[in-house]
Amino acid sequence: MKKNLFFAAAIAVVAIFSSCTPTPEVDPTVTVKIDSTTYKTGQGINGSITLTAGELSTVVLDSAGTVIKTYTTFTKAPITGSKEDYIVKFDSLAVGKYTLKATLKTGQYGSKAFEVVKKTTIITEPKLVEVTKPSVKIFCTLSDGSKTTTCASVDGTVYEPKTATTLEQAKVDFVYFNSKMYSPDVALTDNVLKSAFGTWSKGNTTMMVKSTSLNYSTSTFTNVVSELAKSPSTMVSGLAVGDVVAFTTSKGKIGMFKVVELQPGYTSVDYISIAIKVQE
Repeated sequence: MKKNLFFAAAIAVVAIFSSCTPTPEVDPTVTVKIDSTTYKTGQGINGSITLTAGELSTVVLDSAGTVIKTYTTFTKAPITGSKEDYIVKFDSLAVGKYTLKATLKTGQYGSKAFEVVKKTTIITEPKLVEVTKPSVKIFCTLSDGSKTTTCASVDGTVYEPKTATTLEQAKVDFVYFNSKMYSPDVALTDNVLKSAFGTWSKGNTTMMVKSTSLNYSTSTFTNVVSELAKSPSTMVSGLAVGDVVAFTTSKGKIGMFKVVELQPGYTSVDYISIAIKVQE
């Protein structure tokens, strides 16, 4: 009986000591999160900092080991919050690899790496739109300025030099004469053609290149620009059916025309028919 009482007392003592044993302390942790591992320049960077306990001491932003900024207060952007939860929000950062490190006053820390890459700008190539359906007839320039011997590339409209208004004159990009296409400013000073433009004070400048590589049906804006880099002139001569000419206007519009039909000569019945594509 005494023996049983001794064991009961021993168990009671163990129980007392067991109930008084403190729960082991768990170190506080800090977790840094960034919404994405990769951002583009100009894009806002978002994330968060979460504590299990303790107090936030510093947040350091570095790039490739170089400290960009150290934050010690957290009541305004880019880091805001209180107690255990903070919001991270950078408006934008330059291209580079970054690490955001948050440290508690007790020394524990958490970090997260992310990268900002250069935003790629997609440049859409301008389209060349056909403005003639299917072609426009331009008659040979006559000394009296009669007949529709000039043409606007923007819409394929033809004008008679002697009756063209000032507004219409400002639209003209081509002057035709005997298998040659002239820039208006050159036509106005040419000894043979200038009499037709007696009422004009000035003409647009059109630069042209007769091409052997352009395809009117398939060539692109870039193809035409490349051709125009090959010594453009204010007049192209010896035009024949099938020829393709690249051009740029005084207004900076790029285009090309194709000779569809040609009646060579310099009388009132001679003409050229062209199909025109111009930058949209």
